Amino acid sequence: MAPSTISCPIRYRPSVFRFGRLTLIGTLFAAGAALFAQATSRAPAAPLKEETPVMLSAFEVSAQGDDGYKAANAISGTRFNTSLLDLPRPIEVITAEFIEDIGAKEIGEALKYSGSMSDNGTATPEDVTGNNFYNRGFQSFTSYRNGYRSFGVADTLFIDRVEIIKGPSSTFSGTIDPGGTINMISRRPGPNRSGHVRVRYGSYHRFRSELLYSTPVDQGKKLRMLFGAAYEDYGSQYDFAGRERKVYGGNLQYQPTAKTRIGLDMQWQTTRGVQAVPPIYFNSTQTGYVTDIRREFNRAGPESSSSIIQSQVS
Repeated sequence: MAPSTISCPIRYRPSVFRFGRLTLIGTLFAAGAALFAQATSRAPAAPLKEETPVMLSAFEVSAQGDDGYKAANAISGTRFNTSLLDLPRPIEVITAEFIEDIGAKEIGEALKYSGSMSDNGTATPEDVTGNNFYNRGFQSFTSYRNGYRSFGVADTLFIDRVEIIKGPSSTFSGTIDPGGTINMISRRPGPNRSGHVRVRYGSYHRFRSELLYSTPVDQGKKLRMLFGAAYEDYGSQYDFAGRERKVYGGNLQYQPTAKTRIGLDMQWQTTRGVQAVPPIYFNSTQTGYVTDIRREFNRAGPESSSSIIQSQVS
């Protein structure tokens, strides 16, 4: 009996083999790309270019960019010598030329020409703090000199400019009032000899004389000094009122290197006089006014004289 044979035909499916070949090709391509990326990442990195250092401006303001009454930069608000256009807050600058042209002897006389500043009505020549002004409607109790808290009346003989900060700025300017504050920049000696002698006369026997001189000390001009003095004496429209003031001061600058500067600023003054106190024209009558008092009457008699000594060092 012949053996029986079972035939099982094998069917060829070309789609299965085609898909397998595509998968194999894709896998090999991905592996090759990975090997190429790995080989590329191991290549030595190109040398980095040398970075250029960033040079910040000096912590001082220069009047070289000023053009008459127009100032180009300021140090208040950021403590850097920055252009006024780049500052994040409004700052007004009263230049030295403007102060000299109006003949201001005290900072308060120059602040009257600012749009946001006004006198609070209680300032006197013998005021100790020198902070009697309003800024944007808020009374200011603080003022600064070269970025540091300042007390006392500053004579314009030793002031190069006044920077008025409008609005709150305690982040960069320290403790100030909501309306803002002022920052007075002192005069500094220049590289060449310069100076002036000035005499002024005015109403009520006003007399003022001042001397200012700046010079380098050494031949290399690394050490420079500025010194000055002023004497002022005048009367008043009120009886017995008057004032005599003597001011001395100076500034010393030492620059051992191009990037290092050490400075000392000083001012000392004495004030003697009788304060002018206007009469009170009100009374308890029906009219409420007293009409028989002279305008020259001073409620502060000759015995109410005062003597004040002020000194500032920074």
